[in-house]
Amino acid sequence: MPDIDFVEWKGKKYEVRKDLSLELPMMGIENILDIINIDKLVHIEELNLSFNKIKKISGLENLKNLKILDLRGNEISKIEGLENLVNLAYLMLSENKIEKIEGLENLENIKLLRLNHNHIKEIEGLDSLWKLDELDLSYNEIKEIKNLQNNTLLTWLNFCYNQIQEIQGLECNSMLERLDLGKNEIKVVKGLEELKKLRELHLNFNPIERIDNIEPLERLKTLLMSYKSLPDSIREKIRSRFYYDEEIS
Repeated sequence: MPDIDFVEWKGKKYEVRKDLSLELPMMGIENILDIINIDKLVHIEELNLSFNKIKKISGLENLKNLKILDLRGNEISKIEGLENLVNLAYLMLSENKIEKIEGLENLENIKLLRLNHNHIKEIEGLDSLWKLDELDLSYNEIKEIKNLQNNTLLTWLNFCYNQIQEIQGLECNSMLERLDLGKNEIKVVKGLEELKKLRELHLNFNPIERIDNIEPLERLKTLLMSYKSLPDSIREKIRSRFYYDEEIS
């Protein structure tokens, strides 16, 4: 049987592009299974279903060549139905209703994972993602950094707009170059000693009172934070070394 290179949605045909991608954003889709032929696109490598009304991930089991899957801006509450997508490298699930990181055990080729703007409370379910390079968990309900010990290739982490009180759990993530912890509840800056490759650190809008032991971070050039609550001696020392951003209140 020849490869199918189109789908139908509400009587209209949408063809797979030459780069093996299919674009179906902002179409009011509620159920992926209602897209005619979606399960027959076994050769496609990129699928964009962003900003629809999808509640459940289903009907993608045969799309084993997918490398990029965009499900941003839907109504998904559970990560599921991805077990067969073993070639997936980029997974976008931002702006959904997800409460738990799960269902990713088979996806060890993922390099970029975006889960920002959800309702996630715990960092978990990432153990098998050993190739992970970028992780976005901003705008969630996370209180503790943990369970990243297997993700040793991470270079970019975004935890801004959570409820984190302490910088910890990053001892095994020595490849990190960018770390965003803006708008949390951090009072003491510490726990960064092993991040020798860190170039950029965002700490905007935290109630910081003290900064410990960042001198060894020789590659750190950009430090974004408020200096108003720091003692004058520390503030001037930090200002003299880093590019800084003075918060406007």
